[in-house]
Amino acid sequence: MKSSEHPRKWLARIGLGLVLTTLMTLTPLPSGWGRGGVGGLQAAPVQNLLANPDFEGGFYAWQGDGEVIVADGWQPWFVQPSEPPCHKFRPRYQGAAPYVNRIHSGGNAQQYYTLYASHIAGIYQQVNAPAGAIVRFTIWGQSWTAPENGDPNHSDTNNTMHLRIGIDPNGDTNPFSPAIVWSGENSAFDAYVQFRVEAIVGNVGRVTVFTYSNPTYCLANNNVYWDDASLTVIGQAGPTPAPTRTPGPTNTPGPSPTPRPTQPPTATFTPGAGGQITYIVQEGDTLSGIALKFGTTVAELQRLNGMGNSTLIYAGQELIVGEVAVTPTPTAVPATDTPAILPSPTVLPPTATPVPGGSICVSAFDDANGNGLREAGEGLVAGATLEVLQGDQPIITYETVGSGEPHCFAELAAGSYTVTGQPPEGSRATTRTEWSLALVGGRNESVSLGVTRSAAATPQTSPQASASLLQQLGLSLWRASGILVLLAALGIAGFIYLSRRT
Repeated sequence: MKSSEHPRKWLARIGLGLVLTTLMTLTPLPSGWGRGGVGGLQAAPVQNLLANPDFEGGFYAWQGDGEVIVADGWQPWFVQPSEPPCHKFRPRYQGAAPYVNRIHSGGNAQQYYTLYASHIAGIYQQVNAPAGAIVRFTIWGQSWTAPENGDPNHSDTNNTMHLRIGIDPNGDTNPFSPAIVWSGENSAFDAYVQFRVEAIVGNVGRVTVFTYSNPTYCLANNNVYWDDASLTVIGQAGPTPAPTRTPGPTNTPGPSPTPRPTQPPTATFTPGAGGQITYIVQEGDTLSGIALKFGTTVAELQRLNGMGNSTLIYAGQELIVGEVAVTPTPTAVPATDTPAILPSPTVLPPTATPVPGGSICVSAFDDANGNGLREAGEGLVAGATLEVLQGDQPIITYETVGSGEPHCFAELAAGSYTVTGQPPEGSRATTRTEWSLALVGGRNESVSLGVTRSAAATPQTSPQASASLLQQLGLSLWRASGILVLLAALGIAGFIYLSRRT
């Protein structure tokens, strides 16, 4: 019996080991494995004070405007349209998806851009923070700037984008406040760069964080992207030492204090030939401060300059701050004995000044890889139909010819337009097929319809998705091997059981 018990005990131990191994393989791995943690234990994260810092929490139409789509928790800011040589226009805001090369992490980022124009613009967020705390604001930024038909993956580095970020320690929402602490500038062409700035929270216990961009040249594409922001408390400012009081002379009376005016004196300027009084905005000016300086109101300045409800201004901007009636100088008529009978003046109806509109340029391209971007080697496509509508009324229908495009419709009246695109027969669109455009002040808009000849577009797989697929495949193989080991263990156990019965 002893000679036969030995192999059985040996086989039983092997079977027990195989069963334990199987149970380990079928048990899910701890959540911390493979992500820098051991057994799921990680250091407690530092609290991020921002709402929707990674831009993954959805987007909304600011003030119901379909051309200003901003990430939840954030607000847009921009200057009003300016005059040449380089127009500053309100950018279009939207998410960066599906352009994965313009997303730092996750599935989306904040994008805004101008076409054939420049801008002074950004996004901001107000946040409560402990008074006296030292806070650090970081965010990843990237830009792409290129002329018409330029490389969609490489910027024209002759332009300068002037990207930077800032913190207003007093929680003001004026992006031109002199209190803002700004970071250094970087154009961040075609690759994400992390911007960082620190400030001490003021007594109000609230700060505002800003992003800022100001392209130098009015190229066909001036695009800016922001992703993965963070605002954290990194310390507490030390108490400010009390000033040492120096005793003054005992018997020498000090000079009488000069009384200060209760409010700044109203500035006076000589009106121009048209009766308008203008002022050039200086660094640190605010609209309310200018109104006080000229003895007027913010609402009146907004009306005179066509600003709507906006209070955003920038250094170098010319503002109309007042108007005066221009009285024509009377012409002296020499006295005569017989009064001269003068003809009645002919009153002509006022001539309406036409509001400059702009142009819309359209084209279609062969999007061979189906990524929605026109890249090197992707040529123009013939047979696509693009239609321009004003309201619900079609006014222009154009079929692409595949050469010498984009085709431009010039001297269109100012107003809102819609452009729709229809791919050629047997093709499908890889970009949007409807665009809402606003033409004003000579603005030029460009629309490019991407199409692919294949029956279905090649799906794009992000690095995150690829990693997820590999993880799932590895887990499936892990569990399959566990099942095989379990079957082997059961076979050995059955063999031992049958051997003992015999």
